[in-house]
Amino acid sequence: DFKKFEHIFEILTENLPVADLTIFLTASIETLFHRIILRGREFEEYIDADYLNYLIDAYNEYIVYCQNKFPDKTLIIDCDLYDFVNNEQDQNMILNIVEEKIKTTRS
Repeated sequence: DFKKFEHIFEILTENLPVADLTIFLTASIETLFHRIILRGREFEEYIDADYLNYLIDAYNEYIVYCQNKFPDKTLIIDCDLYDFVNNEQDQNMILNIVEEKIKTTRS
């Protein structure tokens, strides 16, 4: 099924300009569930682990696609290592990573 959507995506986007940089935020299922609990949103309380794993797998598949198609314009940030919501130092680290990547994509 993904191949069909990929083909449709290619057709629909072939004439669109390519972004300077695509940033992907990734995290393990443990980190995702921890942050869901911290947010305390009622509608997120019943997210099934299988469903979340399915989303992670689909997201990772798309990341691989982007890395293959736009290797110099893809940045992956492992959010198991950073808590940019609650930690200002982590926010600054991520901003520095992004700024450095932007510099390399423009040169």
